[in-house]
Amino acid sequence: MIVPATQLAYAAGLFALVPLGDMVDRRRLIVGQFVILAMALTLMAFAHGTAMVIAASVAVGFTATVAQQIIPFAALTCHCEFPPGWIRVRPIKGRTNEEAEI
Repeated sequence: MIVPATQLAYAAGLFALVPLGDMVDRRRLIVGQFVILAMALTLMAFAHGTAMVIAASVAVGFTATVAQQIIPFAALTCHCEFPPGWIRVRPIKGRTNEEAEI
C-alpha cells in the first residue's frame, strides 16, 4: 500500500509540478521542493504509525519530482552556441557532410 501511494503521488507531482516550473521561477520551485522533500523524509524517519508513513510517502513521492525540474533548469542556464557549419548529426556511412545536411 505504501509503494503504490508513493508512485501515484510521483505521477501526480509530474503532472502538477513540472508544468508549474514554466509558470513560476524555477529556482524558487526547486528550493521549495527540496525543503518539503527534506521535511517529508524526516517525517518518514520518525513515523510511528502506518498512516503517518503513508502520508509521508505521498509527500516524498509528490516532491521527488524535483529531479525533473533540475534538467530543464540546467538547460536554460547553459549558454551554448554552435560554431557556423557545425553538424549536429553524423553523416551516414558512405555519404559526405554536405549530403548529410539535406
